[in-house]
Amino acid sequence: MLFRFQMSDRAHQPSRSVFAGPVGLDPRWLLACLALALVLVVSKPFSATTGILAVGLLVGGIVAALGSAYFALQATHNAQMHRLISAMAAEQQVRAEAEMALREKARLLATVSHEIRTPLNGVIGMLGLLLETPLSPEQRNYTTTANSSGRILLSIVDEILDTAKTQATQSDHVGRIDLANVLENVTELLSPRAHAKGIEISCNMAPDVPHEIPGDDVRLRQVLFNLAGNAIKFTASGGVALEAWVDDEHRLVIDVWDTGIGMTSDEAKRVFGEFTQANAETQRRFGGTGLGLSISAGLVEAMGGSLTLSSRLGDGSKFTLRFPLDEASVVPEKPLQALAHKKFYLALEVGIFSNHLARSLEGLGAQISWVSSSKNLAALLSGPTDAINIIADTSHAPALLRWARQSKKSKARSTRHVWVLLKADERREYRHLLQAPFAGYLLNPLRRTTILAQLGGIMPQTHTGDAPAHTAKQTAARNLNVLLAEDNPVNALLARTLLEKLGHRVSLVSNGDAALEALSPGHGFDLCLLDMEMPRRNGLSTAVEIRRREAKSGEFRLPLLALTANARPEDISACIASGMDGHLSKPFDQLDIDEKISSLNLAARA
Repeated sequence: MLFRFQMSDRAHQPSRSVFAGPVGLDPRWLLACLALALVLVVSKPFSATTGILAVGLLVGGIVAALGSAYFALQATHNAQMHRLISAMAAEQQVRAEAEMALREKARLLATVSHEIRTPLNGVIGMLGLLLETPLSPEQRNYTTTANSSGRILLSIVDEILDTAKTQATQSDHVGRIDLANVLENVTELLSPRAHAKGIEISCNMAPDVPHEIPGDDVRLRQVLFNLAGNAIKFTASGGVALEAWVDDEHRLVIDVWDTGIGMTSDEAKRVFGEFTQANAETQRRFGGTGLGLSISAGLVEAMGGSLTLSSRLGDGSKFTLRFPLDEASVVPEKPLQALAHKKFYLALEVGIFSNHLARSLEGLGAQISWVSSSKNLAALLSGPTDAINIIADTSHAPALLRWARQSKKSKARSTRHVWVLLKADERREYRHLLQAPFAGYLLNPLRRTTILAQLGGIMPQTHTGDAPAHTAKQTAARNLNVLLAEDNPVNALLARTLLEKLGHRVSLVSNGDAALEALSPGHGFDLCLLDMEMPRRNGLSTAVEIRRREAKSGEFRLPLLALTANARPEDISACIASGMDGHLSKPFDQLDIDEKISSLNLAARA
């Protein structure tokens, strides 16, 4: 139809052949020259002069035709180049407008994140303080439930903002994906929601999987969020697992499986359709638009991979992503045997996480032995064997407490290296298990870098996504003079109370200008906490000015800690670039502040 339209349009243009060029030569004259030459050739008598004249006419006609054609083609080429340049300029304009729209959307997301996380920090923080006061069992139950609900809301907000940010920054750019970091980030973000339901969530990457693969990490993260988030929604007991491995055809395989309600074969065929749930009952019970799987399938296909589903009713579901690996990625990396010649006793509840932890330790060269009961753990702790390594969860808290009290009474250096495994919201309840004689504690879910740092003594390179290594031997300096710059009254009260509970003296200001005024020469502060979003002068510009003054005067370099509700990697990088020594993401609690100050290795000045 398009071709017919073009021909019809051309028919209405003036009659002008390809020979009609800028010289103004009419094609009828060319035809006349050719006809006259032909007459001369066949005429009688034929002479040399006649032949020369005929050849001249033929040559002249050909030259005139070729010249006219050349000028016509040159004009057509110039017109095409003009159209191409105009189209490129228009495309660049559209691209510039799209990039500006993406930047505006990113700024909007940062603002929304800050405005939501800031009051949530106050709510969760105040509930945490309330839990440390004398409460009746009924009051404690209500407060604990409210605190748990607040953390679930925070994880949902984080997921929504991350998905919106993914959509805002989607591109066809193919870079390098840090696969372990993507898997661990997804697991960490969704862990509060899973733990609130009483189920597990964990990830594991086989030793032969390349740590970096080609692809779009933004799209992959969004797909895994959708799949794992759905798995949590439809799982009431057991848990959710993310596992990466390489198959016999040298393809990267990522399985997202759960122990949830599962579905029939007919339902499994429908779930990839837009606005489709497995059946009406699941839509009533669990809600949702049914768009997530359709979007995920499209993103995986756009990345050159495939997404398939296997499921049985009542027996969970497994979504499998497969991506081809390039030749450079297929080459197996040399396994890191950081825990070779070490043996670990695992006193853990059997489940997805403990299985993944055992696999990770064995992949690093360690030997594993399981402890089946608290009785066996107590015997192991008090036995004669020297220098053993134990990882125990909070289900064995009574046995761990008894060992800790006995170790403190004996005052002898313990030959037992015991790490306590707990969830983030258990730190307050089991804070007595976070100090010596315990070697440290591990937060579930667990990063590979934390395993290397805590159990192998290998400190990871600084990475905005890495979790801190928690060791019981680290304790923050007490009696510090702290300057706190925070404009939000609720968060200011929370941060000040938490710092004072840790034994520090706190001076409070509400903006960056007041902070600079307080930091006059000889100010005597040991630490400054700066909120990033303050009126008049924000935390970034305040930090830059503080560092400028110190460089000019040669004063003591004051440690600076950012308080930020914007936990994006680019926001954290901006804090470090401005001269900050670290960041504390909202919401935070007393342990978060204590660990962050400990990492700065501060000592109160006389």
